[in-house]
Amino acid sequence: MKLYISILLSAFLFISCSENEITCIRVSGTPEDVERDVENFDRIFYNGVGKVTLTQDTEYKVTISAPPEVIETIETEVRDGELIVNFTRCFNGAPNLEMFITMPDLVSFVMNGTGDIIGNGSWLTDSTHLEMNGTGDIIMDLQSLTSDIEITGSGKIELTGKTFQSNVLTTGTGIFSAFVLESTQCDIVSNSTGNCEVTVLQTLNAELNGTGNVLYKGNPTVNQSGNGTGQVIDRN
Repeated sequence: MKLYISILLSAFLFISCSENEITCIRVSGTPEDVERDVENFDRIFYNGVGKVTLTQDTEYKVTISAPPEVIETIETEVRDGELIVNFTRCFNGAPNLEMFITMPDLVSFVMNGTGDIIGNGSWLTDSTHLEMNGTGDIIMDLQSLTSDIEITGSGKIELTGKTFQSNVLTTGTGIFSAFVLESTQCDIVSNSTGNCEVTVLQTLNAELNGTGNVLYKGNPTVNQSGNGTGQVIDRN
């Protein structure tokens, strides 16, 4: 789990620019497309704002669509197979920004900040870790053996498709919406006020330590534990 410091720093960078810090950029230019040179990667750490569209293909490609003054603030670097996206300046108002990322496989995507992550088409992968530490949505269709989901902010992760094993950890107020993701087995640890919606075929293990509920479809064996007030609710 990424520390909440990252979220606070991101929020400071894009929302709050005090008089003692650098001046925020006033965005006024017309968007243009710029492609960045990148090495091979299968993980993404995105620390910023905007919309990200992910496409699964054989090539590695990163294209930024934004006004020039915004593009100049975006750093893209690959370290040990991880694409790291950072912003060096804050903005007055929401920037008109979209990033298009193409890659063969997605092992991990961590979102710190405010933005939407959209999967283009269905993603075929052995194991995927999706983490939302800010606000916004992650929307993807997965065909995977293992799906690890972590929500620590107020965002929402919405998944469709099929996975054998899904592991879900929630803290904060975020929502996990996956009635259309068919899991054979599902383990959930909920320390949050947000709900989890899942479809499970065989076994559902739910540890509820907060007020959030687990709503399920399917006919799994249900094992409930924890010291919270949340409930496991049959939604068939």
